[in-house]
Amino acid sequence: MSVSFRTAFGPLAGRFGLLGAAAASWLVLRAAAHPAAVPALPPITTPQLMSQLTTAIQNLKSLRCAAEASERIGSKYIKDHSTMKLTFNPLRVYLKNGKGVEVLYVEGQNSGDAWVNPNAFPYVTLSLAPEGSLMRKGQHHTVLQAGFGTIADLLEGSAGRADKSFNRSFRYAGDTVVQGRPHYILRSDYPQFRYVAYKAGKNETPATVAAHFGCGEYRILERNKL
Repeated sequence: MSVSFRTAFGPLAGRFGLLGAAAASWLVLRAAAHPAAVPALPPITTPQLMSQLTTAIQNLKSLRCAAEASERIGSKYIKDHSTMKLTFNPLRVYLKNGKGVEVLYVEGQNSGDAWVNPNAFPYVTLSLAPEGSLMRKGQHHTVLQAGFGTIADLLEGSAGRADKSFNRSFRYAGDTVVQGRPHYILRSDYPQFRYVAYKAGKNETPATVAAHFGCGEYRILERNKL
């Protein structure tokens, strides 16, 4: 099995807009306004592109967007769209999906749980653990992973990949136009991807194992039928 990862990003009024796609999911951020003309982007190298992208993500203070997702659940691709509002440090996340389900998470409040309005019977606001089975069902990512932190983690690498082979697989692959705006293309092809046997330690969880190896947590849950 090989993994292909492609990200496009460009300057938007002093910030960076991003379009990311991974093996089982992709995310499109809709820009609120389009410029009349598409200016040419300055030349850039792969290291410069990765550095600028990482810095832009780390400096992000807040984010408001409309998102469209297509995630592989089992053998099917499930599509959805949602509106999201986020602020960082402390993390605060509000999202509403296409079914009208609303989620609000505020770091340090509600005993670490998220408030969830299911928009269905019993029509009451629930308090659910963000990483619990109910909120993880049919989802590749948790509400705690909203935003672009996952992309930054991929670029940074992980302790479980000491050879940095995945990081070195990224390359600048030209320019494109997304939503009427110029973007760079950052691409990764990683045919070395494979599943390996691993015995988890006493205090390890699927999340910590995924962070150690720099892989998707959903792959671990799916592969081990958790």
